[in-house]
Amino acid sequence: MILIKKTILIFVILLLLSGCAGMYQARLEMIYPEESKNLSYADEQFQIAFAPYTSESLAFKAKNPGVKDLEIRWEDATIIDPLGIEMEVIFLGEEISPDLEVPPSSILKPGETIEERILPKENIYFNIDARDWRILPIVPTQTDEISYVRQLDGEKIILKLPVQIGEEIREYRFKFVIDLKLFGKPETPPSF
Repeated sequence: MILIKKTILIFVILLLLSGCAGMYQARLEMIYPEESKNLSYADEQFQIAFAPYTSESLAFKAKNPGVKDLEIRWEDATIIDPLGIEMEVIFLGEEISPDLEVPPSSILKPGETIEERILPKENIYFNIDARDWRILPIVPTQTDEISYVRQLDGEKIILKLPVQIGEEIREYRFKFVIDLKLFGKPETPPSF
């Protein structure tokens, strides 16, 4: 019995030492335009909430609380990654277009919501051998370079999201700090 307990303990220690980098989860904390524990922002024209964890994509839910039509202008949206590189944005819809072009998302009716998962356009590519799309993570936590993963703790991600409200285009900016957590990732969808 003691031999089994020692074997299990050694296995757990080896698992922790060999795979810690793969067990990190990147939790986001919103610090701009205002600090928000629930990762949400609202004004009289536009409401948005982000999912707290990110890997390859950033999930959010947007709502039209006003009376004017809303349109998210994806062709002008960008993400600035932890290295400070600004990249065009694409959303993961039901089907990915071969040219990676994305039409604007409309939220026409007051009270209507949409949910999207977005990522940098540079982070998606077509794997010819596997004949499918592959996605690189915004925050790479699945790597053997544990020192690189740990350096991401406290780094920032910025989302520039232009929204057309009626005839006016307003650029919303959201800044997040990465908080690396070990182990488990609760499935927490964005909510208002």
